[in-house]
Amino acid sequence: MGWRSWNTFGPLINHTIIEKNMAAITAKSWTVDGHAAKVSLADLGYIEFGLDEGWELCDRTQQPGRVQHDAQGEPSINSTRFPDLGSLVSDGKSKGLNMGWYLAGCACGETQVGDHD
Repeated sequence: MGWRSWNTFGPLINHTIIEKNMAAITAKSWTVDGHAAKVSLADLGYIEFGLDEGWELCDRTQQPGRVQHDAQGEPSINSTRFPDLGSLVSDGKSKGLNMGWYLAGCACGETQVGDHD
C-alpha cells in the first residue's frame, strides 16, 4: 500500500510537493486502536511512495522519438521542478519509504525509434 502522485497532482508535481507528501505519510499523527502512541500511515504499512508523470524533461531536441531520454538512453529529469531528485529518494528511504517513479514517458509522448515501422 502507498501513495502515488498522479491522482492528486497529475503532471503538475515538484520537489516541494513531494517533500510535503513524504512528511505527511510519515507524520505520527493518527490515533489507532491497539497502538499506545500515535502512528503514521507508513507505520500502518503505507510505505510505497511513487512519483508519476511530471519529473521528466520532455526534450524535443533529441533524436526522433526520444523525448524523455538523452542520446545515451538515460532519463532526462526536469531540474526546474526537481533540482535534486537523488536527495528526494534518499530522504524517502531514510523515512522508511520504498521510493519509485513511473518511467513509461506518457507525458512526453515518447515512442521508441522504430515503433512506427
